[in-house]
Amino acid sequence: MNIVLIDPRANRMPAESFPHLGLGYLAAVCKESGHNVRLIDFRMLSESEREQLVRESHEVVGITATSFTYDDTLKVAAKIRESNPGVKLILGGPHVSVAADDVLIGSPFDFAIEGEGEVTLKELLKELQNGSNDGYRSIPGLMYLENGKTVHNAPRPWIEDLDSLPEPDFSSLDMKQYSHYPLATSRGCPFLCVYCNCGTIWGKKWRFRSPERIVSEMEKLKQHTEWGEKSINIIDDTFNLNSERVEAICDLMISKNMGIDFYVWGFRADRTPLNILQKLKQAGCLCVSVGVESANPGVLKRIRKGETIEQITETLVNLKKVGIYPMCLFMVGNPGDTLETVRETIRFVKKNRLYLVAFNMALPYPKTDLWDYVEREGTFHQKDYTNFHHYSEKPIFETPDFTSAERSEAFRLVQRLERIQRIKFEIWRKFMLIRRGDFSAITWKRVSASVARLGKYVMDLTLRREPEEKL
Repeated sequence: MNIVLIDPRANRMPAESFPHLGLGYLAAVCKESGHNVRLIDFRMLSESEREQLVRESHEVVGITATSFTYDDTLKVAAKIRESNPGVKLILGGPHVSVAADDVLIGSPFDFAIEGEGEVTLKELLKELQNGSNDGYRSIPGLMYLENGKTVHNAPRPWIEDLDSLPEPDFSSLDMKQYSHYPLATSRGCPFLCVYCNCGTIWGKKWRFRSPERIVSEMEKLKQHTEWGEKSINIIDDTFNLNSERVEAICDLMISKNMGIDFYVWGFRADRTPLNILQKLKQAGCLCVSVGVESANPGVLKRIRKGETIEQITETLVNLKKVGIYPMCLFMVGNPGDTLETVRETIRFVKKNRLYLVAFNMALPYPKTDLWDYVEREGTFHQKDYTNFHHYSEKPIFETPDFTSAERSEAFRLVQRLERIQRIKFEIWRKFMLIRRGDFSAITWKRVSASVARLGKYVMDLTLRREPEEKL
């Protein structure tokens, strides 16, 4: 069968970008089953090219959706349906798991896949290829409409052996347009943070790929000479749950002299001792993202972070000691947060000289404890979570101890801090390269990119100048 898999995001391709990993896995599964497949990233297409694509004749089209992109997904699907009445439209992505009861109602989709999609899609395509009219009714993880109501088949068990999956296939994409390659080494998260729906999307059991399969994928990537100086992004929700596995990955990379730079998302501050951090640096790790969330111990306890501020501080110190810079992620507005606890977090950032920082509004999503908390103790200003955005200065909700006005003020303060710290980081990074005599890293391309980033931060700071309160 001829299959098209679409990432419907139509925004401009950002400087820091990578292809959709989930669609890469689905493309690989389709090819493994003998189907012809095209993976389409709408960010790579002009508006006229997108219009031409939706008018083409298709057998099966799969479109992924987050809550942020769901409206775009519906528009694309409706245009495809209009041009291809007989096409089979399949919806996937995190939004299906979050809003399972509602996604098909009034939509042009024939099917939706809840949870991990690889095995479910493979079985559905087999039924469609065989011309079966009702064989899909027994496929776990599949949803469809019947008499105007959503039918949920039995849940699909989580894939225990992630090594059984083929490596993602991006062969139909122009990979030169991306700055990073996404790599998943595990799925699932056993922790219970109140704001997170990872357990709904990937399950609460942590499942992992073997170090051998991970490094093998890296080796194959290295053979693609067009990748050049680009880096790998490990995009796990919880990469370093098991320190022995992290060490094994590093040992393999070091023994093979990989020479690959990589970044790590989803890095726990309470799980990796100093000696493992040293090996990560030796293996090529440049930066890890640490979810600090708040510097206030009471907030950390209420959101069930499972870490103390002392553990977080120690890890941040150790990361900088070995030469891996931490990207520190914070949230504004979680349970227990107030204007004063946000000020406490700002003081923490300054005291510990954290330059790579990012602040997001706490956003409640269905099937999270944060959603239940707001319904129980706060007031929603809107509940259409497909319109939520982390960077919005307008709060989605408020509580008696943290009003909307205070939340907006807090967010303005942390946004200003974020811009100032990024400016400091760009200057500090170039100074350290010069101090170490590492002139090989100061290429024209990198200097140009750094100047562009610095200019953006300065412009943002200038155009959004607010009086900085005494903290």
